[in-house]
Amino acid sequence: MSTLTTGRPSRPSRVDEAFDFIAERIFAQDVRPGDFLRIDAIAGELDMSITPVREALNRIAAVGLAQADANRGYRVAPLLDTSAFHRLFSARHAIEMAAARGTDDQPNRWVRDLDRADVDRLGELVDRMGTIEHDSSYQQYSEYSRLDGLLHREFMRLSGNEFLLTAWQSLHFHMHVSRLYTGVGVIDFDEAQAEHHALVDALRERDGELFVFLCDKHIRRAEQRLSHLLPSLRDSAAE
Repeated sequence: MSTLTTGRPSRPSRVDEAFDFIAERIFAQDVRPGDFLRIDAIAGELDMSITPVREALNRIAAVGLAQADANRGYRVAPLLDTSAFHRLFSARHAIEMAAARGTDDQPNRWVRDLDRADVDRLGELVDRMGTIEHDSSYQQYSEYSRLDGLLHREFMRLSGNEFLLTAWQSLHFHMHVSRLYTGVGVIDFDEAQAEHHALVDALRERDGELFVFLCDKHIRRAEQRLSHLLPSLRDSAAE
């Protein structure tokens, strides 16, 4: 089973197993926005105690897939509406662009100082993303989204501003947006991969100005492409 989290140990714990089980049910819409996530029922389905399930639900809530309901447990969080979707992209754009530009006194300096090994790892990651199936199954699109998030996290980390990295991680951007892939898969796979390769090529050439330009274009184009997956637009297209 795939997950959109990163840094998972090779042998998942019971908490990890419960997290993946709950996340998959949410992404597959086996449970709908507003439904309660019952600790005892989930524990029964997984044949485990309620302790790891409770911890998994805490994590589910921490990444924005569920919301605490006072004294009643957790409810599945609503999907992004149009306004929230664009606010999320606006926050992502502000943070990633600040990281890409670097400091005012040394703009793009981090790009010039990159080790070749770091750039090679980014290229390998993009190549790996290109081999993943990306249709409407949770296992496939969630793995692509996990690696997409890891790639952008590495861009943020390599820029050297740990405070921007923390702010970016707190968005849980890929977790939120990937819920829109349910039933359709990664609709912009080819475009996104071409843009990812271009970003890594700019870093390989140590061209900071080009990287900033491409980063801006990538985020804005992704927002435009994925906006068509918003529930309101899906409903209109179906009529």
